[in-house]
Amino acid sequence: SIMSDPMSKIVLVHLSDIHFVKASPAGLEVLDEDIRRELKSDVVTQCDALGGAHGILVTGDIAYSGKVEEYKRAEEWLLELCRDTRCGEQNVWIICGNHDVQRDVIANSVSLRDFQDKLRTKEPAQIDAVYKEYLTDAAARTIVYSALQNYNDFAQKFGGHFSHDRIHWEKDIVLNDGSKLRIRGLNSAIGCNKDDHKDTGKLTVGSSNCAVTRLDAHEYMTLCHHPPDWLRDSEEATKYLNSRVRLQLYGHKHLSRIVYSEENGFAYMTLHAGAVNPDRGENGVARYNVIALHVSTDETEKKRTLNVEIFPRIWDPGQTKFIIKIMSILQLILHKIKYKVIGKVCI
Repeated sequence: SIMSDPMSKIVLVHLSDIHFVKASPAGLEVLDEDIRRELKSDVVTQCDALGGAHGILVTGDIAYSGKVEEYKRAEEWLLELCRDTRCGEQNVWIICGNHDVQRDVIANSVSLRDFQDKLRTKEPAQIDAVYKEYLTDAAARTIVYSALQNYNDFAQKFGGHFSHDRIHWEKDIVLNDGSKLRIRGLNSAIGCNKDDHKDTGKLTVGSSNCAVTRLDAHEYMTLCHHPPDWLRDSEEATKYLNSRVRLQLYGHKHLSRIVYSEENGFAYMTLHAGAVNPDRGENGVARYNVIALHVSTDETEKKRTLNVEIFPRIWDPGQTKFIIKIMSILQLILHKIKYKVIGKVCI
């Protein structure tokens, strides 16, 4: 857990789609390396201005093709980012994306292809049963994460790995007033394969993974690589997410996006970081977000307000540096005792 003093902000860096590749002997990655170097410098500047970084969030696609060499480069870069921002290595939280999957493992395993086929064809209401069938069988569960083995070996150092008894992970951040933000990492890449591009609605997370437990003085943040429109079980998953999770962070789509929503009196935000290393071309510029959180209390009205500041950073090719795109400050009004939303959100 991270502790914070009553007046401080929790500052989180949201990165996604870094797409590390094996080092090129011809030095063809000079532009990618330069942008990552500039991003690291910009992160330090932004976090220093806000009082320091408390955590680094990576919403998938750390690697390009799930290779060991790619994760070696990713680990070196993330540890350098931790050192430069004075963020503890234990406060790097990551999930996997489609580029973290080893496709050759899928090609060589009929059992894994059968498992993925069930995930991609069963009715959404049956998806949780598919997970249970495979993960509770001692022989079958050995293949479930086999295409993510290199990711898991890398992620275990940061606590972002998945297994048959760890199909999602959770970490707590203690906010400035003593309440907690619980971060849950979801795995939407478990069914990823070479056919992803044919249809955006073939992947799953399982509704039980999204069914977070309501707790007093707790709010939730989820990390998921694929946005809901890429999920077959999006209706089931978002039923829980949109009624219980204040901050929903996504990757995959290379454009940054910030959306505030309110359903049945419950206010939440969805944040798309954009890509650190997107494909060049139309809109192919690097992006990332800095998020600052602070709870303020109005004793007179008996309300708590979760202040969420988003600083979207975008690469400007003309200035060859990162600049701010917009700034949004959203205040989520929470009940003092039960920590539930009351009334409208102040903007």
